[in-house]
Order: sequence, then structure tokens, then C-alpha cells
Amino acid sequence: MARVASRWRTRAPATVAAVLALLVLACLVALASVRVAPSTVWADEGTFLAMAESLAHDGDLRFDSADLARLEGAEPARASLILQRTGEGVHYSKPIVYPLLAAPFVRFAGDLGPIVLNLLALVAALALALAYLRRLARRGDADPGLGGLVLVTFAGAAVVVPYALWRMADSLQFSLALAGMVLVAAQRLEGSPSRGRLEAWLAARAAPHVGVVALALLVPLRVNNAVLLVLPLGAAALARRPRRLLALVGTAAATLGVAALLSVALTDSINPYRAPRTSFTPTTGYPAGPDAAQALERFDRFLARHHTELDDVAEPRRVAYAAGYFVIGRHTGLLAYFPAALVFLGIALAAAWRGVRQRRLGQLGAADREDGALADAVTLAALAAFGGAALFLVGWKPENYFGGDTFLGNRYLLPAYPALLVALPRLPRPRVLAAAWALAVLAYGSALVSSARVDALGAAPTSQAHAYAGLYRWLPFESTAQPIAGTRDRYWAGQFVRFTDPYAKVDRGSFELVAGRPAAELSIAHWQEVETIRLLAVPQLPPGHGARLVVRDWRRTQTIELPTDGPTTLDLGLSPPWRYHRFWFEDRPFHVRALRLALEVDGLEDSIEGSEHDASRPRVRLVYLGAPGTAVGAIAHDLQSIDLPPSPVAGTTSSVRLRVKNASARVWDPDDSTPVTARWRLARLSPEGAGSVAGEWVADGDRIDLTTRVGYGEEVEIVLAVTWPAESGRYRLEVDLVLEHVAWFGDVLGAPLWSGEVTVEPSG
Repeated sequence: MARVASRWRTRAPATVAAVLALLVLACLVALASVRVAPSTVWADEGTFLAMAESLAHDGDLRFDSADLARLEGAEPARASLILQRTGEGVHYSKPIVYPLLAAPFVRFAGDLGPIVLNLLALVAALALALAYLRRLARRGDADPGLGGLVLVTFAGAAVVVPYALWRMADSLQFSLALAGMVLVAAQRLEGSPSRGRLEAWLAARAAPHVGVVALALLVPLRVNNAVLLVLPLGAAALARRPRRLLALVGTAAATLGVAALLSVALTDSINPYRAPRTSFTPTTGYPAGPDAAQALERFDRFLARHHTELDDVAEPRRVAYAAGYFVIGRHTGLLAYFPAALVFLGIALAAAWRGVRQRRLGQLGAADREDGALADAVTLAALAAFGGAALFLVGWKPENYFGGDTFLGNRYLLPAYPALLVALPRLPRPRVLAAAWALAVLAYGSALVSSARVDALGAAPTSQAHAYAGLYRWLPFESTAQPIAGTRDRYWAGQFVRFTDPYAKVDRGSFELVAGRPAAELSIAHWQEVETIRLLAVPQLPPGHGARLVVRDWRRTQTIELPTDGPTTLDLGLSPPWRYHRFWFEDRPFHVRALRLALEVDGLEDSIEGSEHDASRPRVRLVYLGAPGTAVGAIAHDLQSIDLPPSPVAGTTSSVRLRVKNASARVWDPDDSTPVTARWRLARLSPEGAGSVAGEWVADGDRIDLTTRVGYGEEVEIVLAVTWPAESGRYRLEVDLVLEHVAWFGDVLGAPLWSGEVTVEPSG
């Protein structure tokens, strides 16, 4: 019995690791099953795939007629391509390392070639990391099986494996970084026995140089990856090994030089991110074929976005916001997407502090200081590399630090993540790893529930379906980021309104809530001090069913009974803003509220219906009217000219042209929830000419929408089709603007836009 127990203890970490690995793969398969297989690849992904195809079939990276012919009708379809123009013509405009490696696989496996490359590179890097962790375990007299448990935690309790299914360089960057850092960190195991071929490679004298080559290849893929070279170079410097430092610098420089020469040879530029480049789509045309001239012209209009100067570092407040999202953001936060990173970071920081403190206090002997010098140097250098990468992401371009709207988590962090693994001076205990898995289980479970719920609702599946419900929904939405899939931004009633999920059906100037669906989430930003917002509710309810609008914010819940006999105006009290935001407009801070609105109907089952059943379900349409006290801010105008027909004839229709300047503080937007429209009306004057008969408007016209957005100081031409009465005589024509759902301009300003006497001539 004792022998069995001993054998179980020996095998327990490896057994747990295998079970966890199977569970992670099962969760990933389940998440993938509730999404539609991509029939279209987007900008970066489509460009990398097209580059690999060009190398595989044409042997170059020029974009010419052969590329155009290959892309027409390609499957999967290419939503867009990123191209650049140089003195040698038009080329693809993405780094060359990934397509060079993917081209052989594309040649034999077609559009699945990049995925095959990603999977092979990932497996190879994880195998190398496993050998390193087993050797580290034996050095610390720990169970070698613990190395497998640490590796499964590192890869499984983080967004690592899914990226192998994207046909782009992020998964390869992670694999190169992991392999390179492991080969460099193996220096700390000098003198330890090695078992097996992989561990022998780690112990080879050339291992650090091979690791530096892998890390240097990351720089052409994304220039900010250069900070990861701090690991090998910093470790050699901190360990006071100048010869190794110089040799590693030479290896890195040689690798970068070869990569630069290849880039120039294939694309005529060293850095595609600084070349004149832009995106082209099948709709707008690629820069080849009959529309070549128009397509190439776009390069000239787009040059301003690509230059050789360094970008400015973001302002401190924006960096602070981005740092918060970096940790707890709904779409990018370490807490949700890299829970293992938080655990490994804590362990490494504690070990680094303990080592530094012991040396300062002189608590280590000479032998211990000598043995531990390189080990501590690797830990400190790895932490510096990860910290530098994180600081770059949140401090340089925080509006794009997570990489875009169709990805999972912070893809730009993937190359830096392995630094936390090699920063560990020793393997953590299983109970410590359990903390990472506790967070990961919550994340996986919430993602499964959210994706399944979105699928049951019939909403369009996206890569962000995991964040529309469950625990993710309670994390803050990244307002500093570029648009995220599912986000719909509006400027309604002079205020910024952002819908952050698929549960509200957003139309022009309004949105709709359907009973049985989850609450719709929206963020509202005001630059004024606002305590109330107004909604126009138009319910569509079955007879005899009571209904309520339930509104929640961070402080309270409001329940408002809805009438069943027609539209009604609702005033919602607002809790204090949960934050102040300067990033939508730089000259003034915005007060931000996050609201969740749901429709509850008596007697309705709580079951969720798919979109094909929504037409029969109760609903309410809500028109956002903004803050009652600030709505009139759009009411100010300056009439520039009016063109009236000289002698209108009874019973005919004439065009009245007006030119109006917007003198208000708000944009007149036809798509606003409170748009500005124009209208005319006629009143018959008394025969004596004393004026119009009160209240006797004899004709009016439909309200005319503005044809374009009109900003402050801008002018718009309004053409009104006025139908003159059948009876000739003297009339008063009044033309005015209307702020829909709010007021006539004339009622607020005291006079209409134009009012005057018109004589209508008899017909015939």
C-alpha cells in the first residue's frame, strides 16, 4: 500500500497536468463549436495569407496581376489587404518573417498552411519549455512531473493555444519568444545534469545564441518586441559576463541585419509599418487591373499616417486608464485572459525582492553568491523585459494596445508572456498554481455560458461572444481602445452613446429592447453636469400584460411601469458618474455613466428565444432624447438667404430654397435621435391685411430631413416643396426648423426661421 501511495505521489503532478490539458482542449473545442467557421479573413490575417501564397506560387512579394487573379474568388475571402508603395512598385505591407516560414506549408496545405506552421511551432516551443522546467525541477529537488503541471498552467490558464488557429504571426511570435527565452534562461542551470536530447540542447554552449536569434526575429515582426532582447543582454550584463554580452549583441545584430536585407530584397523597404501603405478591399479595388490609377491615388491621400518620426508618448491620464484595462479590462485584461501571468508575476517579484534583500544584508556566502548570480540575473532581466513590454503597450499607443477588435485578449502581449515563465527561479507548489486555475475556471466557464447564450439568441457570432454575458460583462469596457466587435457608437442629442453588446437592436435615432433578452448595456458620456436623461418609449405589448423598464447602474436600480396605450416620455435619474473621461474630446472631460436596460413583461416565460421568434415577442422602442436641460443647445441658426417664387399660382407646387448656418454648439446630424428637420406652413391673411386669423393654418408640408451633417458655422441648403392653396389671395408663409421630439426653433427663439407675406395668383 505504501508503495502504491508513493507511486501516486510521484505521478500526481504529471497526471493532474494531463487531465488539465484535456479539459482545456475540451473547453476550446466547445467555444469553437458555438461560433461560425470564418469564411472571410480580415486585414492582417488576409495579408499574411496572401503574402505566403505569393511566395509559394510567384516567389516574390510584389502585388501584380497574378496576385489579383488569385485573390478573385479566393476561399476564404479576403476582406482587405494592406499594401505599400515604394520606388519599385506595389508590395504587400507586412513583415516578411512569417510568410517566409509559412510559404512551404501553404504550398502543400493551401490556406491551412499557416495554421499547420503555428501548431508545429507551438508544439516545438512547448516541448523545449517542458524540458527546461523538468531540469529546473530536478535542480530544486522537486518532482519532474511538476514541470508538466507548471507548463500546462502557463499555456492553459492563458490565451495561448487559440491563437494557433489565426493565420497570422501572433502564435509564431509566442513560440519564438518561448523557445528563445528558454534557451537563454537555461544558462541558470549550468552544471546541472541533463537527461534526453532536448535537455542536452538546452545545455549546449550555443543555446543562448540560438535563443537570441529567435528573439531577434521577433523585432521585424513587431518593432516593440526589441524590448525582449533585454532578457539575454540584461542577464549577461547583470551576471558580469562581458564576453558573453558582446557575443550575444553580435548575434542579435547579425540576425537583424539579415532580416533587414531580406525585407529590402522582397518588399523594397526595411520596415513596412513606416512605408506609404493603406488597405484595399474587393469593393474599393486593389491596385491592379482597370482601377489601378484610382487605387494608387489612395496612397497619396494616406501618406500622412506613415512617417519616420517617433510618435508622441501618450498623456499620463490615458496611460493610467490603459494600465487599469491592461489588468482588468473586459476584452484585454490579464485577470480574464492571462490569470497565470498574475500568479507567475507575483512569484517572480517575491523571489527577486528576496534575492536582492539577502545580498544587501550579506546573508549569502561567497559560494552562494557565485552560484546564484546568473539565476538572479535571469529573473531580474526577465521581469525587466516583461515590464518594458507592458509599459510600451500602455504608454505608447494605448488606443491600440490590445491589437484590434476580432481577437481574444491582448495579442500584443503574447511575445512578452514567456518572460514570466523563465523569471521563476524555482517551480511553484501545486497549491500556488491552483490560484491561477481558480481564475481560469471562472474565465472558461463564463466564456462558455456567454457564447452559448449569444448563440441561443441568434445573435451574429463574433470573436467577442464570450464577453457579452457572464462574469466578463462585469469587467470595465475598454473605452481607450479602437472599436471592438459588437460596439456601436452614436452621437445622440449631443451626447456620446456607445452600445457594448448585441442585445439592443440599434436603429437610426433609437434602440429596441425585446422581452426575454438580456439587458442592453450602453455607456453615456456628457460634457455637462447632467442628473437626468429623457427617453421616448414606444411599447409594443400584448393586451392585458403589464410591462416595466428596468434600468441599472453602478449604484441603483429603477423600475418604471410602461403604459400600454401609446408612446410616453420617461425621465431617468442618473447616479453620479463612475469615471471621468478625456479621450473622446481632448478639450473637456466627459462624465461617463454605464446603464443596463431590460424589458420585463408579466406572464412571459423567462426562456430565451432565438432571433427567428423575436417578431412575436413584446418589445419597446426607446428614442434617446438626452438631457432635458441641455437639449435646446442645438437651437440656434443664422438664415443666410431665401429664394421665393416671384408669383406663385394657386394649386401649384414651387421650390423654396433657404441657406442656413448652424450657429449652435451641436452638430445637426440627420442620424441623431433628435435630428433637425425643416417644415413650412401657410395661414390665410384677412382681407383688411390686419394679419393672419389666429390658429387657422390652411396648409403645411412634411418635415424635410437635412441631407448632411452640419457643424458649427457650417451652412446647409434646404429645399422645400410648397404646395399653394387652391384659392388665390394673400397668405403668410412660415418656415421653421424643428428639433424633433424637443421643440420648434421658433418657440424657443421667439420667432421662426422666416416668416413673410406671399400673394398667390389665381390659376388660368
